Amino acid sequence: MAKIIMFCHLQHDEKGNTSGPAIRAFNIAKSLAKQGNTVVLAEKNRKITEDIGNLKLVPWVETIHDNIKKYDFAYIQIWSSNNDFLKKVSQIPLIVDVYAPYMIEHIYHNFSPKSQSDRKNFKENILLPSLNPFLYGDLFLCANDRQRKYFLGLLTAIGRISPNSRGHDLVKIVPFGIREEFPKYEKEILKKKKELRGKKIILWLGPIFPWYDPLSMIEAMAIVAKKHPDHALVFVGGKSPLVESHLTNPTYKKSIELASGLRLLSKNVFFYDWMDYSSIKNLYFEAEFFVALHPVTLEMELSAEKGRVLDSLWANLPVICSKGDFLSEIVSSNKLGLTVNIGDIQDISEKINEMIENKKLRSNIKKNIMEYAKHRSWDNMVIPLIEFCKNPWKDNVKESFSIYNMLFEGQEDIERSQLEIASLKEKNYIKDSEIKILKEISSRHLGTIGRFKGSIVYPLYRFTSNFGRTRIGRIIERILK
Repeated sequence: MAKIIMFCHLQHDEKGNTSGPAIRAFNIAKSLAKQGNTVVLAEKNRKITEDIGNLKLVPWVETIHDNIKKYDFAYIQIWSSNNDFLKKVSQIPLIVDVYAPYMIEHIYHNFSPKSQSDRKNFKENILLPSLNPFLYGDLFLCANDRQRKYFLGLLTAIGRISPNSRGHDLVKIVPFGIREEFPKYEKEILKKKKELRGKKIILWLGPIFPWYDPLSMIEAMAIVAKKHPDHALVFVGGKSPLVESHLTNPTYKKSIELASGLRLLSKNVFFYDWMDYSSIKNLYFEAEFFVALHPVTLEMELSAEKGRVLDSLWANLPVICSKGDFLSEIVSSNKLGLTVNIGDIQDISEKINEMIENKKLRSNIKKNIMEYAKHRSWDNMVIPLIEFCKNPWKDNVKESFSIYNMLFEGQEDIERSQLEIASLKEKNYIKDSEIKILKEISSRHLGTIGRFKGSIVYPLYRFTSNFGRTRIGRIIERILK
């Protein structure tokens, strides 16, 4: 059995606030420990150590990776991008969990390059940190096949798909799992609220990020409420204490303004604060069905199935979601709910009415969910990791093929040429006018390399350039001429 150390920048807490990355790391750790592996999960902000069978939850302190070599491999998530940390943990085989397309999220929804400082901020705080773990990892975990193809392309572009990695699948699909134990309804949360008495609840759960579409749902609710005034769309946790406020506040504010403008606020549309994880599971028992809508973006095309949606399936709650992402394919192919055309208010309202009115449809959906959930357990989802436990693999020459390393070599070539110019000048081997020309050439070369950085054709250029200097290369050159 393997000895594994895992790191998560957030703490998993069944009794309090927690979020997707912590939930994912904890459940992966728990499933690996159930297989007999010894697992240590280090979490930021954790104060005490807890033992759960073969799983030990510990505080993430600076010294924890000093004895990293006593473990068979390490697990980190995409947000762990500090160079010093990565160098330490990559002394052993390193798994990087990249299930969230972090950079894509920010490209679409967090940064607008209005100024040079904005562009610099994006490069230094998002682009480079999100690429850094790809230079160190030996195995990368994603959530679905769309992501796998995306990350294989990224790894090829930066030189990580190489002759040395041939025969190894660098990207494995490990989707979010569904917990095996069925949840219990422990206490009233929404039903006990005076304003919701007599209302049948349509649930929207979690932060209202700009890559979701609550506005179309609210507009559709204006149509639904005319036919079914006893139904209410309930948003819970639209603003999260675990998420930067600028990511949720604008869309949250627009949602309230729209509901108010349509005279639905506090009648057929309600907004409630963030709730702790132990309370949330009760909400699924109080709702008729779950909704999750989004606009058309690359982020949604590449996103993982959201944990809150999978939790609704865990509680056997039907889903209505937008078409176009991986979640909608699962819902449609397994008949776990209904899918709607993106931004189509009429289609959304019709599908909501169908879900409300067709009891047989809801009953069949619930049967399908029960069957689907059996195969979607965390234990089944981590099988690729269990295989890695048996034979951890490490790419010891990954730097040799990295495009960044090649670009640095090009920079070194320029610096050497500049030193040679200075040396020749000192020895009076060439005239000042010739030195000036050489400097101009070197300067132009430096500018070209700068513009060339990041290009995937650079390694090909280096190969053909070096090959052209060989005897065979010169023969081929003469033939071509």
